[in-house]
Amino acid sequence: MKLFAFAWLALIPPSLLAGPQEIMASNIKWMRQFGSYSEEPHATFCLMAGGGLRAATKNLQTVTGDWLAKHPTAKVIPVSSMPFNTRDPQSRLIFVWVVDGDQSLNVELARQGCLDPATQRLGEGQALEVPQGDYDTFAKKLTAAGEYACEHKLGIWSRPQDDPEFPKDRELVTMFRSHREALEKLRTMALQNAGVVSYLTVSAIAGASSECSGSLKGILRLSEARRSEYVRLLSSIRDDLVIGTAFDRVSFSYWYGGLGLTVDRTWAKGIAYLPHGYEKVGRIVSSLDDLPTEDGVYLVPIEGSWYVIYVMG
Repeated sequence: MKLFAFAWLALIPPSLLAGPQEIMASNIKWMRQFGSYSEEPHATFCLMAGGGLRAATKNLQTVTGDWLAKHPTAKVIPVSSMPFNTRDPQSRLIFVWVVDGDQSLNVELARQGCLDPATQRLGEGQALEVPQGDYDTFAKKLTAAGEYACEHKLGIWSRPQDDPEFPKDRELVTMFRSHREALEKLRTMALQNAGVVSYLTVSAIAGASSECSGSLKGILRLSEARRSEYVRLLSSIRDDLVIGTAFDRVSFSYWYGGLGLTVDRTWAKGIAYLPHGYEKVGRIVSSLDDLPTEDGVYLVPIEGSWYVIYVMG
């Protein structure tokens, strides 16, 4: 039994064994919900307890950066951890709170609608590594913050037509023409891998592990070279670009909402390649600068089989 305990402890980064007070948030390099620390190469920190690879976010990177700038002495507190990457037996995905006294980055992200409060709650099988009382107090603050964001339609809770950041048609067409070669390569790769994986992002590829489920698990079936090429091409366009593959389309988007949330609508606007034509996919319109209010798939032709696409439903 003692041998097992020592073996388990060996998998935990040394700084975590030393205590959460040893980890400064300023020492971690954050990319949206994920963080890395050069002194702990086997640890991946995450601002979400669940849904970290696919959960909807809004302005998370900006709000995190602003909050950390105002709280330079903020500390990272490990809340729960699990094995992360089958290629690295020592790897851990660690859900963390970032706090400065009674101020919490996690709660602030929920209050501004940067993420769904549900991503902050531990699921079945996730062991709590902080006192239950602290977790209960956090949960109460989180609920209030989430209710505020939802009531005021902030961030991920906003309606698509109320979001000033939704991309105009010209912005998407410019992205297509500026990065056509990369998009065409990604389209070809996505069609070739359609039977393996249907959802790809830079962060999903980087974080793919045996703990993933559904389409994300398929990422592990791609070769290392293939994953690296996806990351290279996606990053050359936008590091937040999402590839979605279905039998009738390959879509590329970075503006979406409602995905994975407890709301009655989801939506996304981006670029799509339709290999079999548009007739059975959606409706052709002259412009999507004014978003439709009815459910459906709407298309603005760019050229050939490429379209600006807006999906709501």
